[in-house]
Amino acid sequence: MGEKRCSPSLKERTVSPSSGHSPNIHHHGCAKAVLRVGDSYLTYLRLSPPSIISNEDEFILQPDSVFNISCTGKRTVVWAEPLPVNTFVYPGFYTATLFIFNATVENTGYYMCTYETFDGEPEDNEAGIYVFVPDPLAPFVPESRENLIVPMDHTMVSISCRVSDPQYHVVLKSVVDGEEQSALYDNKNGFFGLYLLDSTTARPP
Repeated sequence: MGEKRCSPSLKERTVSPSSGHSPNIHHHGCAKAVLRVGDSYLTYLRLSPPSIISNEDEFILQPDSVFNISCTGKRTVVWAEPLPVNTFVYPGFYTATLFIFNATVENTGYYMCTYETFDGEPEDNEAGIYVFVPDPLAPFVPESRENLIVPMDHTMVSISCRVSDPQYHVVLKSVVDGEEQSALYDNKNGFFGLYLLDSTTARPP
């Protein structure tokens, strides 16, 4: 027999104040939320987010290797675009399998599996993995010029500086005097901090 799948719905049931009972709620593979308004219960059943078929959410691939990973959900799932040119997605029934062929440093990054149509909050509709492809000739992942420095708010900026190998230790230094700059670093994104707009550079020490 096929799996019984739920679909998003909004139901209202009125319960007598003297009964002291909550409405019976049945759900299959769904998250549920119950809100009481006066003597009425509003019940919202929503689908659980997509699931990556792996116990890991971070992968290290060798250059020129082949990699595949599947995602499944309670309705149609897709791997979010744009995707690198050396990738292919094979769709199935409520599944989608991502293939990477001849991995290169440019395959380093996030890959997000999402429902084809969103419903609710983003975290209810997506799941992701991160891939590293170490390359001694390319310690940093190539970035487009417009992504190198991204303002976050009036005081913080993000400097894109992703590494191809998670083992690299990266520091940020001023080009002018060579002094190391204080900053938070995330190897999947880059540096976060307060900066004057002068010349800085990042490099593995």
